[in-house]
Amino acid sequence: MMLYGSSRLNTFIPLFNKQISGLSRCYYSAYTLEKYSLSNIKEVLYSTTKGSRSNDNNNASDMISLTTNVVGENHNNINNSNNNNNNYNNNNNNNQSLNGRLSPINKYSLANIREELHTNNNNFSSFPSPLNNTAATTTITTTNDNISKELDLVYRKMETNPIKYPSHYAIENRKPTICVGLSGGVDSAIVSYLLGKQDFKVKCVYIKSWDEKDELGYCSGERDYKDACDIAQSLGVTLFHRDFTKEYWNRVFHSFLKDYQQGYTPNPDVFCNREIKFDVFTEHAKQLGADMIATGHYATILHNQQQPQHQHQQQQQNNNIILKRGKDRNKDQSYFLCMTEGHKLAEAIFPLGEYLKNDVIAMANKIGFNNITSKRSSRGICFVGKRPLPEFLEQYIPLVRGAFVDDKGSIIGEHKGAVCYTIGQKANISGRQERYFIYKVDVINNQVHVCPESVSDQYLLSNACVISHLNWINGTPLALQSGLPIRAMCQIRYRADLTECLIEPINHNQQHSLQQQQQQQQQQSQQQQYRVTFVGKQERAATPGQIVCIYELESDICLGGGVVQHVETINGTILSPSKK
Repeated sequence: MMLYGSSRLNTFIPLFNKQISGLSRCYYSAYTLEKYSLSNIKEVLYSTTKGSRSNDNNNASDMISLTTNVVGENHNNINNSNNNNNNYNNNNNNNQSLNGRLSPINKYSLANIREELHTNNNNFSSFPSPLNNTAATTTITTTNDNISKELDLVYRKMETNPIKYPSHYAIENRKPTICVGLSGGVDSAIVSYLLGKQDFKVKCVYIKSWDEKDELGYCSGERDYKDACDIAQSLGVTLFHRDFTKEYWNRVFHSFLKDYQQGYTPNPDVFCNREIKFDVFTEHAKQLGADMIATGHYATILHNQQQPQHQHQQQQQNNNIILKRGKDRNKDQSYFLCMTEGHKLAEAIFPLGEYLKNDVIAMANKIGFNNITSKRSSRGICFVGKRPLPEFLEQYIPLVRGAFVDDKGSIIGEHKGAVCYTIGQKANISGRQERYFIYKVDVINNQVHVCPESVSDQYLLSNACVISHLNWINGTPLALQSGLPIRAMCQIRYRADLTECLIEPINHNQQHSLQQQQQQQQQQSQQQQYRVTFVGKQERAATPGQIVCIYELESDICLGGGVVQHVETINGTILSPSKK
């Protein structure tokens, strides 16, 4: 029986035995778009292993059971591919109990299956070994060759797919000189590599924005810089080291502390992009002779484009770019760019926006950057590191212990300081059978209000929020300038699902002429407030200080973003910081 894609399915075999090392890790990660049904995987596994372990069908059955649990496909589909395997069918009764609780037809990429199985290392000992099966070994070798050829095509496409840049450079018959922010990570390394492969003149800058010597030393700056040096040397590009810690402190970190003191939950990464990477770094790159900068963001910029001319989104100002979500939805970083002004984004390119993270990692392994692909992606606030937030904040803000107050008004515990907490966070209160969640932070009275999980929806689900400090990448939509609402999509936190919303201006001054509005646009966007009503679904734990990223209704185009000022919950409560 010939299976669709059966030659590729044999690459699944090494996942079940640590003795096989013939397939490089990049082979697994590159096939993110190749989907494998459990029925096919099961048939290949069985047909490959039955010769070597014919006397131990229980182990084979255990292996299939584990695969079934990991992949979660309907077990009935498996039986269709094994009707001719009587020996297996006699032992298949061990798995029948799974039939009723497995989800229907759910397909997984090989990379995802591999990742999940590696979390179950203890089970490897029970997997049958195909090493003593000559046919299986031959199949694996052949598959290795086939995958290698196909991966070469993937890499060649990545290396030759033209990197987009403003068209006026083509008129000048040259490519722009690019300065890459080289962090020592895999993304910026591949950006530098791809630019070099397409004959761009490349310079690199390692940006230091935080001095770990000033605090407890949780940052990995020294290793990152060493990795950046190794990458630059390998690629034959010049690397500059620049210290922007002063600028970061004054333009990002100071505001971060101030927001926490006032009861907001800020996102410093968003403002690091706006203030440091696309301002300070961009200006410094120009001093080095660069025309544009490049970063490893998973987003797409289209230069020399006009916004779609929908009536409600026509704009007077146009920065001649479009910012779109990245192809890899799991890594899309347009959220972190929504507060950066359009004319600053126009001076940047994002070569990775059209690729998947796994493809980038696979390419890095291929060209010899294995040491950096093993580094964990940064998560959370970079300068906080692995420490609890209170432990970090107490180095800069005096913390005073206060009371946890429940939804009945009773004091039920003690916290480390109200400024350390945020809405939606789990409250660590001892002696309670039910979990409690924070729904309000009162920094004036140093109280943190909490509610039991059983009633948390009425306190944490919201119908709307009010945002200010708007940044419209290509100017305020004309409808909003005229006091009319627009429909859009919004994202209230990184990696959250997008939801449909209605955006309408509050206290719009219609006496301003359009010319006056254009002249005062930046000032008005700071002062003007907008009500964002969630149409698609109610949002959970929307929090003052968070960024709301706004997208066009029926596309991936990012229009801009704003800062949440207060939240309207479903029980009518207005959640707004009690400012000091």
